[in-house]
Amino acid sequence: MQISKNFPQFNLNQSLIIVASKHAAVFYQAQQGALNKIHDFELKSQKYSDKEGFFQNSGKGQVFRTGSVLNDEHTRIKAEFLQKFEKQINNLKKNLKQSQHIFLFAPDYLMTSLEEKIHRVLQKKPNVSTFPGNFLKHHPNKLLKKINQQMDQKIKKARQS
Repeated sequence: MQISKNFPQFNLNQSLIIVASKHAAVFYQAQQGALNKIHDFELKSQKYSDKEGFFQNSGKGQVFRTGSVLNDEHTRIKAEFLQKFEKQINNLKKNLKQSQHIFLFAPDYLMTSLEEKIHRVLQKKPNVSTFPGNFLKHHPNKLLKKINQQMDQKIKKARQS
């Protein structure tokens, strides 16, 4: 897709835009006025019944404890997502080495984990800009608008200094 003239054109350097949510991620490459989707993945969602994983310990007419193992399921899903994310970053390693900048759009609770995966795979600290929130279903122009706003703010701060 051709990038509108209203947004950064990424003429001098190649950038990677990563949009992630709890179960899915999309990877875009921005370079020389073009934005191309290079990969995406989504974990299969699982259906739960109301009492899935519920347990109760009782005896002699008393209930001693109750609980749910769904929290363990959430942890397993997050670990599976992070593993798949790291594998994809590893597959894109060649492109990432050429990238001058990485823009990461992800929910706040995942941001640190995703950044760690990026740094671990690249074995260096690339220039990463973060945008907290779930932007997975947003059009790429909306992502570019957010990037543009952040760049404008950095320019204003630099001029004020």
